[in-house]
Amino acid sequence: MVYKKYNKLYKGTGTGIAKLAIRGGSRALPSIVYYIRLRFTDGLVLYKIGYTSMSLRARLYGYYTKESGRRYRKGGMGIPAGTIVECVAILYQGDTEDAFRHEQDLHRRYAEHRYSGPNRIANGNSELYRRDVLGLDNVNR
Repeated sequence: MVYKKYNKLYKGTGTGIAKLAIRGGSRALPSIVYYIRLRFTDGLVLYKIGYTSMSLRARLYGYYTKESGRRYRKGGMGIPAGTIVECVAILYQGDTEDAFRHEQDLHRRYAEHRYSGPNRIANGNSELYRRDVLGLDNVNR
């Protein structure tokens, strides 16, 4: 399988979140399986495999929504401020069920390399890996 490689950086912003462009309503986004590198302020580098039907930025940092006349933040991984996040590759784009199956297959395949230390992000710690399990990250070679 050929993966679409990205070199997009996202800087962890803690509670200050930029406006996010989310498509919604009748135009549903296809789901993606993504592979990201997280470089924490203490120097630890971890990798995450995940899937989402939102934009990757919305999955990382959340988005704003209005319900009952109030605006509030929803979703996000809870990435600590100062963490540098880079999308290494988009592994799959298409049907949501296929994306989920693809993600789960990758997690089973690389289970022995999962990160097992203290929680580093608020959501998705079980999807973190100690090393570049897919061998796609040119920066840390």
